[in-house]
Amino acid sequence: QEVLIFGHYINWPPLINFNDTDAYELPYTRSLFIESADNIALGTWHVMPKSEWHRCANGVHPDAEFQDSRPVIIYYHGHAETRATDYRVQLYRRLSQSIVDAHVIAFDYRGFGDSTNVMPSRHGVIQDSLAVYEWVKRKVPNSRIVIWGHSLGTGVAIQLGEIFARTGDNPAAIVLEAPFNSLVEAALRWPLSIPFRYIPGTRKILEPLLEEDTNFESEQKAGTLTAPVLVLHSKDDPLVPYDLGRKLYERLQRDRPSHLPAAVFYDVDSSVGPGHRRIYKDPKFPEVVSGFIKSVVR
Repeated sequence: QEVLIFGHYINWPPLINFNDTDAYELPYTRSLFIESADNIALGTWHVMPKSEWHRCANGVHPDAEFQDSRPVIIYYHGHAETRATDYRVQLYRRLSQSIVDAHVIAFDYRGFGDSTNVMPSRHGVIQDSLAVYEWVKRKVPNSRIVIWGHSLGTGVAIQLGEIFARTGDNPAAIVLEAPFNSLVEAALRWPLSIPFRYIPGTRKILEPLLEEDTNFESEQKAGTLTAPVLVLHSKDDPLVPYDLGRKLYERLQRDRPSHLPAAVFYDVDSSVGPGHRRIYKDPKFPEVVSGFIKSVVR
């Protein structure tokens, strides 16, 4: 079931040279590896914010790459493919080259891309995600860090949010792009599941998704988050239906302690065809994200 959930075998685009970031129109980007638990190496890109390009003419130097005050967004990708997939690259550009003007840390979990080729699991992916967070924390204070999950990556981000709330190690904010409330519900609503939805016992078949190493039941953990939260979803999402994102948001609102700032939901402009993967196409996307980050990053 890990193979189905993570889809790491779908390594697209093929034959990638991850060191050639110019091929992806990501100027001033450093390619590196971050060490995770179990001697896992995580292929990573550090995409510089446009306002800092002027000091990168001779490359992005590790000792000086964060010597500014810009926010740092750690991107946790979703099912299948790699950090070099087109719609993900387009998002990095939007976050680093618009008024958001953020550093973007994009990496591949174990088993994906050029990271160590082992079978991913929930535990392993969480370990990898924590390793990247700790690496960034050694460079900048938590108050500059935003964790950003997309699709399955929202499940990862919420798991991290629960850990950070428990340990008092919150980032400045958590962004959930096209999230689901429950992996079981998302699987039942997946387009390929249509022929099986009305067969008695289908939900029972999906119950193994609740086992420890594949459990991404975000709704159950929503109330544990204490960092500021922004949810982005579009009504034309064909893969993770909009109402599942709303369910998660409503649970966040219901269970969130009253002394914390309310979670924010942005209804993405579906007229521009953002679907599940291209929410950045919304003309107001930079303004919404920048405004939210400015309200939480000190």
